[in-house]
Amino acid sequence: MIPAAFLTTGYEAGAERRAAQAFEVRAIAAVSSVLALQLAAFGLAWDIVWHTYVGRDRFLTVPHVLLYFGIGLAGIVMLAAVLYETVHFHAGAPTPGTTQFLGVFHASRGLYVTGFGLLATALAAPLDNYWHELYGIDVTIWAPFHVMGLSGSAITVVGLLYVLAALANVARPRARTVLGYNLYEWLAFLVLAGGCALTYVLSEPGMRQVPRVGSGLLGFLPTPVICAFGMTLCVVTAIAFIGRAEAGAVVIGVYLVRQAVFNVLAPALTRQSVAAHAIGYRISGFEPHVDGLVVVITLTLIPAALFFAVARERAASLWAGAIGGALFGLGTYLWVAAAQGQQVPLPGVAAPLDAVALRTAFLPTLALAAAAGALAAYLGGGFGRLLKAE
Repeated sequence: MIPAAFLTTGYEAGAERRAAQAFEVRAIAAVSSVLALQLAAFGLAWDIVWHTYVGRDRFLTVPHVLLYFGIGLAGIVMLAAVLYETVHFHAGAPTPGTTQFLGVFHASRGLYVTGFGLLATALAAPLDNYWHELYGIDVTIWAPFHVMGLSGSAITVVGLLYVLAALANVARPRARTVLGYNLYEWLAFLVLAGGCALTYVLSEPGMRQVPRVGSGLLGFLPTPVICAFGMTLCVVTAIAFIGRAEAGAVVIGVYLVRQAVFNVLAPALTRQSVAAHAIGYRISGFEPHVDGLVVVITLTLIPAALFFAVARERAASLWAGAIGGALFGLGTYLWVAAAQGQQVPLPGVAAPLDAVALRTAFLPTLALAAAAGALAAYLGGGFGRLLKAE
């Protein structure tokens, strides 16, 4: 059981106790769902490694089980929380911040949004399985029902941030803190770090299948542009919501730790599972391994995070977003360039870009990353302010 001091503050015993209990249930549901979705996130990271090196031998692989168990558990918790708050509302003890839905349900709007995101992600699973049965193994994440599942994940991130923001705002005056942040703020950092990871997953085909868009002096690398938008959005949202300049750097720090753990565990567990079940790899001798270069090159994201910390209250401005987006784009550009020399030798994977192509794509890529960062700062600033007022 999570200590009550972390879960709720500011409620007096007596007439409001039943409402306070419903608020505590919302808090427990939020914490449980975030933890369950970390299990699902690792399942996704492992599944990507499994598909790349082993293929898709069956639906119920261990990575799939982890992925959908985490999603299913979070979905059940969210549904239970909605029903609990609805019952309390009709019993005359509404939880603060409830919203009516379909004339029957009364719960936090964040719970609704999170539930719909999880439902979309869960429904993508059988549809994706049917797609694979029809067309075989995908070589890209940009398959229709992969995108549906990832879109559901993005909706889930938004919903969880609304739930956590409401809890953090209530808890902030009295709750215990670690390094100056309360439990819900740390969970929001973890969710935003998941948003950064989701951005990278969505951009992953830009590493292999579509490393460059356009040609000549107008050609650019799509991965840095996508990452510049998503990472700037997450960083600026954190700064605007928490109201502290270093909040964005904390998000990137949590993201780097999370990715390092996933990048070490997923290849190791894949090798162990293949050996234990005597399964062959898609290409003989081509086994998963920890790519130390890629792990280290992700540290190039740190300068952008530090820049937003220096920008402070101006982090949500267009100029700060443009500079930060360009820095994120630069870091990810180096990431893509390093990955080009270690391409996966699978069907459908494009030939590595040569030095000339990388060099001519540099300036257009940074220009587009700056534009993407400016847009993301504008949107992130607005979203963060909404969360602050939740």
